[in-house]
Amino acid sequence: IQSTEDMIKLLENVKGLRKKVIGKSVLYRIDFKKNELYDSYEFVLSEKNLLEKLVYYYSEQIEKEYGDGENESPKEFKVKPRLEILFSNYFVPAKIQETEFTEKSIILASNTNKVTLLEKYKLFQVKDYRQIKK
Repeated sequence: IQSTEDMIKLLENVKGLRKKVIGKSVLYRIDFKKNELYDSYEFVLSEKNLLEKLVYYYSEQIEKEYGDGENESPKEFKVKPRLEILFSNYFVPAKIQETEFTEKSIILASNTNKVTLLEKYKLFQVKDYRQIKK
């Protein structure tokens, strides 16, 4: 899914939504109305709401296998491909202290309304959209 429009288009084709608890994880399954792309889609979330697994069940396709002989007609096979992606070894993000994002570590305070960056941020550009009262 590339964009919100793609998501909306996908959801317009939904036939049903199911939820199943598997141990401490939760599986969600989306079944689609008959179409040329997906039959269904599953994703599993851990107890910490981390993505564990994605499964795409593609719509049924007919594959043809051609024999070696000229007069031999191709054999047709119905296939239902699927793609399964497993996620593991998540790293817990480092703890971020609130002071890391304070303005004092980026700008110099002054009595004027001008924003002045500290030396280590001098190559950055500040877009100041405040309405300065005169």
